Parts: sequence; structure tokens; C-alpha cells
Amino acid sequence: MDVNIAPLRAWDDFFPGSDRFARPDFRDISKWNNRVVSNLLYYQTNYLVVAAMMISVKLKENHSPIVSEVSSVFMKSSGKSIT
Repeated sequence: MDVNIAPLRAWDDFFPGSDRFARPDFRDISKWNNRVVSNLLYYQTNYLVVAAMMISVKLKENHSPIVSEVSSVFMKSSGKSIT
């Protein structure tokens, strides 16, 4: 099975100006759904980069609750008691 990662698209194309935004026609659900899926597939690497940046910023802001939560999940799954 051959899996290819989509290329990183231009940021000017990913964050267009207000002139490129158009109100979708919510009455035509199939067309709106197709538009959303096409956008997600075309810009999937850009969305991944944005999500990774947001997660890294959140981790840098306050990582101790996240670390303690992850460690408690691992300890619960291994069967060790948490004190």
C-alpha cells in the first residue's frame, strides 16, 4: 500500500483574504459537504501543521497538568495504584 503525504500548500492560499470567502449554500448539503471534504483533503498538511503548533503552544504554556494526566492514564492501564 502506497501512502503519500499531501504537500504543504502556500500559506497565502490557506489563509486567503476576505475576497475569497463566500457564504456556502446550506440548502444544498451534498455540495457543502463536498466542499468541506475537498478543503480538508487539499489542505490536510496545513491543518496538521496548525494543529501541531497549537498543541505545542499549549504544552509550553502549562505542561504539568497534561503530564500528570498522561502519566495517570498510563499508570491506570498498567494496573499500578496511584497515590
